[in-house]
Order: sequence, then C-alpha cells, then structure tokens
Amino acid sequence: MATLLHDDLEDLFAIPWLVDDFCELMQGLEDRSGELTLLQHGFLNQANMFERFLWFDLPFIKSSGEA
Repeated sequence: MATLLHDDLEDLFAIPWLVDDFCELMQGLEDRSGELTLLQHGFLNQANMFERFLWFDLPFIKSSGEA
C-alpha cells in the first residue's frame, strides 16, 4: 500500500494536470449526489477530503512539475 501511494504521488509530481482531472471527476460525482448509493457517498466523502488536501498542495505540486 505504501508503495502504491508513493507511486501515485510521484505521478502527481510528474503530471500535475492529473489533479485538475481528479477535481473535474469529483465535481461530476457531486452533481449526481442524489443518485449515489450509500457506498458511493462514502467514497465521495473520502475523495472530497483528498481533494481538499490536493487543493492546498496544488501550487507546490505544479511548481515541482516545472522545476
């Protein structure tokens, strides 16, 4: 699990637009929140927490991709 997380974070540094794509996907889920199952709502809540983390670190992630 730690290796997967490390690889995923490396991808974010190498390809910063993945953050923007993730945020677009999250917006799509939120727009359809009335149609989601309880399990999907749980996923949406966890993903929203991760999205907030990404937004706080987005400037750092994007600047690292340019360096």
